[in-house]
Amino acid sequence: METRKTFALIILITLIFLGGCASPSSPAGDAQPQPTPSETVTQRAPSETFIPSATAIKVIPTDSPIPMHTPTEAIPTEISTPKPQRTLIPIKTYSDIQYGATQNQILDVYQPQIEGQTLPTLVLIHGSGSGKFYMIDTAEYFARHGYAVVVYNKGLGTYSRNEQDSFCALAWVHANADTYGFDTQRIVPVGFSLGGALAAFMGTVDDPGKYMEDCPHTLPVEDFMRAVITVAGFFDYSLWIPGAQEGGLIYSYFGLPNEHMEEIQEASPITWVDGSEPPFLLIHGENDGTVDPAQSEMFAARLTEAGVAVELLMQPNLIHDSITTSPKVLIPIRDFLTDLFSE
Repeated sequence: METRKTFALIILITLIFLGGCASPSSPAGDAQPQPTPSETVTQRAPSETFIPSATAIKVIPTDSPIPMHTPTEAIPTEISTPKPQRTLIPIKTYSDIQYGATQNQILDVYQPQIEGQTLPTLVLIHGSGSGKFYMIDTAEYFARHGYAVVVYNKGLGTYSRNEQDSFCALAWVHANADTYGFDTQRIVPVGFSLGGALAAFMGTVDDPGKYMEDCPHTLPVEDFMRAVITVAGFFDYSLWIPGAQEGGLIYSYFGLPNEHMEEIQEASPITWVDGSEPPFLLIHGENDGTVDPAQSEMFAARLTEAGVAVELLMQPNLIHDSITTSPKVLIPIRDFLTDLFSE
């Protein structure tokens, strides 16, 4: 009996001993060692390159700022300062002043309001079939840029009447210089179309006495103008004869051309060029359909041959109807005058 009890006790002790060597949560033979967190290691083959999942970049401070993308619309690369606008000079206008003996010999004066100095003076001469009203915009333009401007009506009669009016108006400017602040050393006739022919005539005739018999004013003996400017002018009336039509310019000025060749030559400024003329600026549209551009080219060549200072400006796309207001005319005139009066 005692032997059985002893044997059973031995078996119980053996089972308890074997059970303590196995994990209670895993079947025997399936248990795997569980590493602690501090022992986590990434396994890779020796030949593989390790690429970390995140990379920290060390930034070394420099004097240059870090470039940042900024929309170009937000901050312009260059900040432009608006140019100051030139303040135009206020002007005062005197209208319908009589300069000659007849009632229709009248002129207007555009006087810049500049105190304490005499002013360079432009005498504007309108074309055929118009009047001084045709020059209002042009006169105001130059007056607001500091030039005294005189615009006169010339007669609609013969060529000699126009020449008389032109010289008499110029004489009026000299006679009234003190009243209106004209600088008699800086007077420039500026003529457009037929007015260009008259401006050139005044600049080439040495003795205007025969054209001033009825004028109440006189001109200085010499140097009564500083320069001459013509726009789409003509300088040789004889070039109009082949295409002359009855009732046209040649007929209204001279009558039958073949019977008045002497008068036609006398009226043509090119006849009078002798080298004593003041500087000239000639502007003409390359495709002028009213006055042949060859008129200005031929006259410029004649002036050059005589030793006269001349600038010829042939402007593309300048039509005859816009010669008094086109920037292609006004700006070159101002540039020419600036250079002329700075000498």
